[in-house]
Amino acid sequence: MFDIKYHPLIDADSDGKEKVPMFMGADKHTVSEHHSLYLEEIVPYCFRLCSSKPLSAKETEELTIHCPYCNAGLRAISTPTDGTRHALYECPRCKCPQGRSESLQGKLTKTDAGSRV
Repeated sequence: MFDIKYHPLIDADSDGKEKVPMFMGADKHTVSEHHSLYLEEIVPYCFRLCSSKPLSAKETEELTIHCPYCNAGLRAISTPTDGTRHALYECPRCKCPQGRSESLQGKLTKTDAGSRV
């Protein structure tokens, strides 16, 4: 079973558009009480952007959010659910459960690729 993880976000630039995770927490109440933006990781390497106050889709689209594990820029893969639960994001490097998917690209033979399910 995978425990839900919460990653508080802080500003990485003076404009407040670049967000980086600080640390991981397991208590949603504590994280949401002390941080205005945080990532909720329910499925490994998939993150829901959450805010303590409602934000518009335009406001969240302007943000660049970095992966808690490898610092790459996250990619939005869904639409917001409401004003405080925003888009779902994935990391282009960490989306493979065994680690960075790029490390395997170009290393599979045609036989390997054909036998994958």
